[in-house]
Amino acid sequence: MSSTMSTATDYDSIEIQQQYNDINNRWDANEEEWDNENSSARLFERSRIKALAGRQEVLIVVWQERKDLLLDGGLSDKE
Repeated sequence: MSSTMSTATDYDSIEIQQQYNDINNRWDANEEEWDNENSSARLFERSRIKALAGRQEVLIVVWQERKDLLLDGGLSDKE
């Protein structure tokens, strides 16, 4: 037998290695995309944070108005 013969397991090993390389390449691409200042994930997080901050501001204003009405006697506690 010569040492240049290939076996079925050699091909399986090569196929598996190629699949892992493909997975690693996709992972690296995602890391680079996340580092991009305008990546879709980063833009989504920014918009989500802005929306949550806006909602918090609205709740604070509503709470303050309700508190002022309660203190002035214009609103009952049960409303």
